[in-house]
Amino acid sequence: MMKTTVKFLTYVMMAFALVLTSCDGEDGANGLDGAIGPEGQSGQDGNANVLVKTVDNLVWSTGTYLGRTANEFIITDTDIDQDVLDNSLILAYFQLSGDDIWYPMTYSFPFSSGDSEVITFTYSLDTLSIYALSTSGPLNAGITKIKYVIIEGTDPSSINFSNYVEMQTYYGLD
Repeated sequence: MMKTTVKFLTYVMMAFALVLTSCDGEDGANGLDGAIGPEGQSGQDGNANVLVKTVDNLVWSTGTYLGRTANEFIITDTDIDQDVLDNSLILAYFQLSGDDIWYPMTYSFPFSSGDSEVITFTYSLDTLSIYALSTSGPLNAGITKIKYVIIEGTDPSSINFSNYVEMQTYYGLD
């Protein structure tokens, strides 16, 4: 029995010694690198430099646009700073009462009679001004929402900015 125990302990010690002196992964041969896969498609630029703002509850006041009497709605926005005026693009859109369509500004509708309606905007330091006028004077436009977009200077020449949905998709906006 003693002989069996000594043999058993000898085998245990040999196994233990093998475990302590076995090779690790760094001692083995390196395998070959796999083939380089095809290059993926370029991703779309993000919208980190685009601001979108929505205004509702428009209350028109009487103003002038290019020397003509017009309805006017003034938005005060300190994001329209000198840097934006010098280097950015501002676009504006509007929705009419009961409509889910965004119309681009400047919007002009000529009638067969020769009369026309115009909804447009201007911007200056800290201010975005919306104007509505017709051939016969101020236009009582049924606008329910204004959405304007401030886009930092880039080269987005492939986009139709007069289409809000296309511009929204291009910049990944909500």
